[in-house]
Amino acid sequence: MSVFSRYVDDYWTCNLINRFLKKGYVHFGNLCDSQLELKIGTPQGSIISPLICNILLHDLDSFVEKYINKYSNYSDRLVKISDEYNETRRILGTPFQSVRDDLRKIIHPNVSGKKIVGALREIRKLDAGARGIRYYKEDKDAKKIQYIRYADDFVLGLICDKHFAYDTLCTVANFSGILGMILSKEKSGVKHHEKGTLFLGFKIFGNYGFKVKQRTNKNGSTQRVGDVVLKLGIPLERLFERYVDRGFFQRVKNKKAEKFVGRRVDKWLFLDNEYEIIQRFNSVVRGIKYYYSCSTYRSVLDRF
Repeated sequence: MSVFSRYVDDYWTCNLINRFLKKGYVHFGNLCDSQLELKIGTPQGSIISPLICNILLHDLDSFVEKYINKYSNYSDRLVKISDEYNETRRILGTPFQSVRDDLRKIIHPNVSGKKIVGALREIRKLDAGARGIRYYKEDKDAKKIQYIRYADDFVLGLICDKHFAYDTLCTVANFSGILGMILSKEKSGVKHHEKGTLFLGFKIFGNYGFKVKQRTNKNGSTQRVGDVVLKLGIPLERLFERYVDRGFFQRVKNKKAEKFVGRRVDKWLFLDNEYEIIQRFNSVVRGIKYYYSCSTYRSVLDRF
């Protein structure tokens, strides 16, 4: 309330919010039992929850913005690489160094060393791909940070080494603790972009098999045209687990495999007839269908 009152300078509004938070709400919990629980705070999905989130987490947004301005140097490093980058240092200390030296002895002096190393770079990329080794040209000292927040869920995307990523997580977690917000241990962590991340119910990962268009510049170098396409996957098993907890499904084990079947929800038996119960189930199914309408492969919901 002390944070809220800094941004909303009105006694009656603050008093209303304070009474609302203290009054509590009925939490159904697991819908397949008959227990009701009184909780203090705001129910998920209430109209007041996102308002309070945006007010309380404004300080976190400001902190992350300063953090990004302090450590992001991606654009500066790109300028430095384009102006001062020396292709030769990429092969120093590798088996290709002796190859470069031998080629330098037999090739015409008018052929620059940069051209030789550039040709070797293409061979190294093919060799690394055949051996299953990732080939990175990015500068290891370059750092880029992007921040996305929706209510109390947020994602930090970083171009950096793993050590800096963990430092960033610890820094944000410490500042969140100052705000009185403890990050979830189950949902927080550092993951590589190829493994994807779970955000707002979507499994988000890059479509790296997508054929990326490239163009050749006047100096002979190649440049990627367009960004990597993102896939928005549906975590189907997680969806089943959630609605098992809510009582919509129950697990049935047989000799072949475990499967889910629909079940009645005891708390909805107060409705007048079976038609209204089916309508309630259908409204939940439609909500899930509409929510995942922007996903890459919507057909996976057929099983659900």
